[in-house]
Amino acid sequence: MGKPHPPQKAPPRIQVTTPHTPFNNRGSNIGRTNVSRFVQFVNLLLNDVTYLLDEGLSKLIEINKLQRELENPALIPPPQAGEQAPDPREREALLATTERQAASYISLANETVSLLDKFTAFVPAAFVYPEVVDRLARMLNFNQVVLTGDKCKNLKVKDPTKYRFSPKNLLSILVDIYLNLRGQRAFIEACAADGRSYRREVFDKTSGILRKYSLKGKDEIDEFEKLAGDIEEARLEAEEGDEAMGDIPEEFLGKNTRFIAFLRGPFWIFN
Repeated sequence: MGKPHPPQKAPPRIQVTTPHTPFNNRGSNIGRTNVSRFVQFVNLLLNDVTYLLDEGLSKLIEINKLQRELENPALIPPPQAGEQAPDPREREALLATTERQAASYISLANETVSLLDKFTAFVPAAFVYPEVVDRLARMLNFNQVVLTGDKCKNLKVKDPTKYRFSPKNLLSILVDIYLNLRGQRAFIEACAADGRSYRREVFDKTSGILRKYSLKGKDEIDEFEKLAGDIEEARLEAEEGDEAMGDIPEEFLGKNTRFIAFLRGPFWIFN
């Protein structure tokens, strides 16, 4: 499925559902009555969240760089041979354009992440279908790393409210989504299986940020830390299972090499 179209000034494609819409009267049945459509909807939603966050945060990194260069021209790379020195007015114009783009992307990202929070709270079980759960876990883990890691300093810009960017609020909503899905075993295993972004220390750092800035109450932080423990336990169990399986002796393979290779593969499709 391709990337969603770049955000325009028009309202976002997927609108936030209010507490009085018919969805909420049928929310508990949505995953059972029309699985294929709902999975398609969730995949579109994840496409939007991933794309808008990626573009919005990338624009903030550009703004950070341009603001520093305008403050200190010595940071601007020297021109190559035969090129003219950069015109500060061009950088100012580029900054203004990038600022407008950042505000648009991040505004839509905020709405879309909030929508994901609402849906995972209403029907958490609907987000653990195999077609959905791995993508959702990877998206959450990756953005948690971005918002808590060392590269977060590249997101620091003058007057972040101008771009509707609040990293603490965004992190808090991501934690809400984790908590909404904490009772779903498939989600826990999907987070643990994310070899690219999952690290226990990232969850520990997030807990510290939640406490430091009072972003969540004690009970919510305790639940988040329990979830972090469950995810780490699932990771260790998966590792132990892989080690216990080991290598199958060649004499047992015979002509069934392809089938045995299949059995050695991941079994998420049967979950």
